[in-house]
Amino acid sequence: MIFLNGERTAEMFKLVKEILQKYGGCFITTDFATKEYFNEIATALYGEDQADWLYDETKAMYEELFDNPIFDNTFETQDKALEFLYEQGFKVKQVPLLTDTSKLYCLKNLNPQQVENIQKVVEGTYLWVITAD
Repeated sequence: MIFLNGERTAEMFKLVKEILQKYGGCFITTDFATKEYFNEIATALYGEDQADWLYDETKAMYEELFDNPIFDNTFETQDKALEFLYEQGFKVKQVPLLTDTSKLYCLKNLNPQQVENIQKVVEGTYLWVITAD
């Protein structure tokens, strides 16, 4: 979704709903929270003062390399995203990305404070499970 503007997002979800109603199942994404999730990880690892800078640099690098804009303002807030999905007739459940950080390979390279910070982030509900009404 970060590659779609608002109009294209609405078109995409119309198609997603048709597919889910016809075949069942769910649509799983983190795209509503991409910037928020990125900033939480960056803050946990490098501090709050570095998070925005890291996001801006990473976004600029991606857009330059792939000549593709990232629309990280499709929804002003997560509540606006939920409102949009409910209006489209979807049910939404937000769940943690991970339930166990013991298998994260990066932990051995982090200091104890970073490990504690990462644990808090992965317990957050960044994964969106979307089903048709």
